Amino acid sequence: MVKSKFIVSKIVFLVCLVVIARAMIICITRLGVACPPNDVCNLAGKKVELVGTVISLPQERLEKMIVSVKPRKIVSPSWGEGFNSGVIQVTLPHTRHSLFYGDQVFIKGKIKLPERDSQDNFSYPLYLAGQGIFSIVYNPEISQKISQDAFWELTVLERSLRKLYLFRERIRGSLNGYLPEPDAAIMNAMIIGDQGSIPLKTRSVFSQTGIVHILSVSGAHITLFLAIWVFVLGKFFSRRGVVFISAAGGVAAYVILTGAPGCAIRAGVMGILAFLALSGGRLANYKALFWLSLAFLLLLNPLSLIADIGFQLSYLAIFGMIYLFPALDKTFIWGREGFFWKMARIVLLSISISLTTSPLVLYYFGLVSWVAVAANLLLLPFFSLLLPLGFLLGAAALVMASLDNFIWIKFGSLFPKILGNFLHLIFYLVYKIAGWLRAVPFSYSQGSAKIGWVAVYYLLLLGAISIFRRFFRKNIFPRRLNYFKSEFFLETPRSRFWGLLRTYKLRRYLKKKISFIFQDKTFKYCLIVWLLAIGGPFAASFSYLYSSSRPPRLIMLDVEQGDAILLNWPQFQLQILLDGGPGRRILAELGETLPFYDKKIELITLSHPHQDHLEGLLSLLERYEVSRVVVNSLPRKNYTEEENFTFLQKVFWSALIKKEIPVTIAKKGQKVFLNSGSAKIAELEFLAPLFDYSKYGTIAGNNQSAVLKMDYPKQILFMGDAGKEVEKQLLAHASPNIRSEVLKISHHGSRFSTSNEFLKAVEPRTALISAGKNNLYGHPTASTIKKLKERDIQVFRTDIDGKVEINL
Repeated sequence: MVKSKFIVSKIVFLVCLVVIARAMIICITRLGVACPPNDVCNLAGKKVELVGTVISLPQERLEKMIVSVKPRKIVSPSWGEGFNSGVIQVTLPHTRHSLFYGDQVFIKGKIKLPERDSQDNFSYPLYLAGQGIFSIVYNPEISQKISQDAFWELTVLERSLRKLYLFRERIRGSLNGYLPEPDAAIMNAMIIGDQGSIPLKTRSVFSQTGIVHILSVSGAHITLFLAIWVFVLGKFFSRRGVVFISAAGGVAAYVILTGAPGCAIRAGVMGILAFLALSGGRLANYKALFWLSLAFLLLLNPLSLIADIGFQLSYLAIFGMIYLFPALDKTFIWGREGFFWKMARIVLLSISISLTTSPLVLYYFGLVSWVAVAANLLLLPFFSLLLPLGFLLGAAALVMASLDNFIWIKFGSLFPKILGNFLHLIFYLVYKIAGWLRAVPFSYSQGSAKIGWVAVYYLLLLGAISIFRRFFRKNIFPRRLNYFKSEFFLETPRSRFWGLLRTYKLRRYLKKKISFIFQDKTFKYCLIVWLLAIGGPFAASFSYLYSSSRPPRLIMLDVEQGDAILLNWPQFQLQILLDGGPGRRILAELGETLPFYDKKIELITLSHPHQDHLEGLLSLLERYEVSRVVVNSLPRKNYTEEENFTFLQKVFWSALIKKEIPVTIAKKGQKVFLNSGSAKIAELEFLAPLFDYSKYGTIAGNNQSAVLKMDYPKQILFMGDAGKEVEKQLLAHASPNIRSEVLKISHHGSRFSTSNEFLKAVEPRTALISAGKNNLYGHPTASTIKKLKERDIQVFRTDIDGKVEINL
């Protein structure tokens, strides 16, 4: 029997090697990423019109949206009919397109081949080839009005996936309703694998401290999901077969729900195989699971071996846990027990994972974190709380959403609100600890590595593990065994940490207390209730007192290439927002700036309806309560197509009408007064527009900007994107009212604004410039910066300084 098992295991291992070798051969032959025959990529460089189906979840990337479309029919040109196979990646200019999996779309655009950045080791064409994509269309004309029965034209599998992904959107919406940003974005990444809304700033901090892996669905998620699923199924079914099939189906559905990234598929396959072994009464052999899952996934998609970075890092991390960690553990810790050595094992586990993944991270991303071990050790307790509580919050939020019509829903929603506030407190601690570790000198290094040196490193690592295993069996193991059997070891405390406690007669006392906490169920329940009932309100009150004690401030939010300025009076919980920037970055910036309980903006002003000022307001209207909106003009009846801004305007005005938000049209001389009782808080005045631009279609959009000046408590001039023509009008009609202490430079510091005559009239001591780092437009221009320096004006820029704050 033993011999037959040995033979079967060897056969399985040989089959795995054959599959891996086959995948390597396929990868080598496809390194050139050639365009397959009959694929639509053969029409590269030509404009086409086609009808297709969206076969991926929409991905939000900064201020654009990416979807994968499978062509169904080439409408034009007619000679392209033979090239209607394959998949096209469609890049859209903003994030507000209402596209979803299974939608039929009409596309008109130019087919292009993906290009590789010569300064980056990451091959984007190879990455897309791993997904079967060889062509891209940028900013096409797109329409969804193709067929009324488009849903029924899908296959049964596609319909099922569409319903599953719609359920995913419900989960995301539910989590967004109870968590502020960026907490909601991180929780969405942890629960449903949606990483599109994570701010670049937060991702950078996590990468530089070595904890970015928490943003991916991995083995911990699958283990927790399996435990919950098996527990629930065990209450209804007693047969192992039924429980296993249901659990395996549930894990597969969850992996698909997360978008099926490489790390989630790996964790799902290994989880199902491990559960199969346990259902048969056997302990799971993790080395066998490692090779079986690797062979299975490479059989499905051989290009994952070289094209999917998540796949590579996931399996390298598991390799470190299965092969490298036991070697280090047996060398330094094997046989020792106690709290100190348990912590040492966690440190060794983190070191093992870092040793196997860091070279590849350095090769692809040019970054190595030296505080990753400390960060994972310090933040492990918080992550172990965030994941189960996140699942609980998602379930509670879905229940509350399904019971929306019941009268007592307001009382029932208290639980997810309290839970959301408690999770916000945990996230706050995670951000603080990660920020402290990032501030440590030499916490991370940036550089580059060649693929040859990376390959040599992994070959040496494999050789070291192989040599150590033989050396350990012959030399180290017998010595350690004799040492642990000796009288010296038995009489000596196994841990210096616990030995010191025993010296001061505290060990026994602490042991009793700790065992009482973890063994007494009543005490544990009381502790949880105390944390929820006392800890949450205490954290909220502390946050309220801290925020209320801060002085009123002007905050130029870092929304990359766009404008968003917040005027905040914390003691009155009063906010005015000037523009919203592109994409959804405004949500994360407000989440970091305002208290988590403050979901109200008293006044929003929109200088002009361009994407880099308007798009963020669309997301803000979904998540915040807005009292009033001021716009520069009403939308014109006869639109001219200008960079897809008309679509965003339609969505914006539809949201205002749906939420019944009062709208005011800005006019020259119009004033805004903010008072608290008899006390004056602020006074603002609109200096432009000089007339109603909705009646004129020939004036450039930037010159339609509403110009706003704060007269009290500090003189600040906000120029929007107004050009030199508007500056001349202000000099003629508004001088000397334009003199100000602070000037928000127009149009991100471009050469079309900020003339010398205007600077002479305003006489600012401080200039604010909102621009994206390394933006494509070269903002702010060298000429604008030179003008400001010549007048000794202090300059603050979001592309260099990040978020800028000035006391009012």
